[in-house]
Amino acid sequence: MKVHNKLLKLKCRQLKQRLIKFGHLELRHLELRHLELRHLELRHLELRHLELRHLELRHLELRHLELRHLEL
Repeated sequence: MKVHNKLLKLKCRQLKQRLIKFGHLELRHLELRHLELRHLELRHLELRHLELRHLELRHLELRHLELRHLEL
């Protein structure tokens, strides 16, 4: 998973969460007021179990999103 490191660190501080590898990810409440990703490149993202009870996106801006392999 290759992401602009400075942006990732900044957003990780805001989310208080590091999104690198997941075997089991359970999000009971995730609220994103402003998330801006200029360049996000995911070579391989595998989510074995993803549970979203409440997901609220106020502003999501993706300039460049590249998914080589996405397995849900």
